[in-house]
Amino acid sequence: MLLFNGKQISVLHPTLANLYITSLAGDETDLWVGTLNRGVLHWHSGTAEAFSEEQGLPDRQVQSLAISGDRVFVGTAAGVAEFERGRFSHVVAPGLLATALHATPTSLLVGTEDQGVRTISLAIHSSAAVHGKYLVVSDEPKLVASILARLNQKPEAKSALFIAGFSHARERERFQRFTSQLDAQATGGASFGQSENTPPFFSRNMASLSSALSDVSSQKIIVRDAGDKVLQTVTYEWSR
Repeated sequence: MLLFNGKQISVLHPTLANLYITSLAGDETDLWVGTLNRGVLHWHSGTAEAFSEEQGLPDRQVQSLAISGDRVFVGTAAGVAEFERGRFSHVVAPGLLATALHATPTSLLVGTEDQGVRTISLAIHSSAAVHGKYLVVSDEPKLVASILARLNQKPEAKSALFIAGFSHARERERFQRFTSQLDAQATGGASFGQSENTPPFFSRNMASLSSALSDVSSQKIIVRDAGDKVLQTVTYEWSR
């Protein structure tokens, strides 16, 4: 792997020397390097991390690479592997000799040696149900049914503390993909709550709120006991 700075050519890093490189994707700070016989290398933070069959690749001969947000697709001589945030996730197209890749948030186009172009769906498979003011979503239909059954039961009068966290900066893209599918699933292809002048409810309204909150630098929460209710005031500060 060589680097040209406008005046001279030099080796980017010793760990990337003497490689038979077949494909590249990314930039100078976060780069994926496909090789002929050493799998794929991920160059980031000044180091190169190697992935081969032992780490989940279908084959160590890499033919193609594609990036979509925080996901990287590695096309090999025996299938396509998906990495998410730098970690191997799973094989999305086993058995395909993937000579070319093009990734979108919802699909992956795979150019093959002898099977033409294949389209692989990257959709999140989920089940959803509405119960009064509650929307229940899960990738397990049985879990949705179980939650709905519990919603019909009278809860025990016990106090509870629930704590949850959500990183808008880290999870926003996956949240966008999920909410887009949720809009389509809720109305059989049309966006939920969408009219001529209004955006889709989940994928535009809710996702845009996530985008805004990702730039919050600090927050302050004031809790007030008003007798029959508890009031909260949340103040956000945004970084510029």
